[in-house]
Amino acid sequence: MKKIKSLYILYTVLFILILVFVFYLHISLQFGKGVLNMSKELYQVKKEWKKNKENPLDSIKNNITKTIDSVNKKRIENSLEK
Repeated sequence: MKKIKSLYILYTVLFILILVFVFYLHISLQFGKGVLNMSKELYQVKKEWKKNKENPLDSIKNNITKTIDSVNKKRIENSLEK
């Protein structure tokens, strides 16, 4: 009886360990696929930038500057209305 109980506990623990292993294996494989897809997309974007002779830092800086200017313009307009 004691032997059956210990086997039952052993199989339960083994089953839980297998489930945890499969769960983490699935997560790691999906994460790897995501990283691979992201690197492929980044490579394509870099090729486009090189082809169009664009500097990505300038594009980002210009977008930030436009956003800040529009926010400041709205603040000035709001303060003049009051």
